[in-house]
Amino acid sequence: MYLSVSAGHDYTCTFCIPTLINVRVTKKNRRLLIYGPNKNLVMLFANQIYKLRPPSAYTGRGVRQKRIIVVRKKTKKQRKTKRGKSTQY
Repeated sequence: MYLSVSAGHDYTCTFCIPTLINVRVTKKNRRLLIYGPNKNLVMLFANQIYKLRPPSAYTGRGVRQKRIIVVRKKTKKQRKTKRGKSTQY
């Protein structure tokens, strides 16, 4: 069995699913559920998909993993502060 993922690219990447791993796709919220009896094999397959498009530090787009927090960086516009002017009264 194969899994086809486009993940924001103009081409699709196909991954061969190992025999001991099951993959369930929910179309409503675009999530992949990867499970199987061997935890190491599941993590290796999940990392292959994650490396296809890791989350961007500025926009947060990309493939995310459960329980991993993506730290977003501030843009130049967000980093600008008004110097010399105090907002406190």
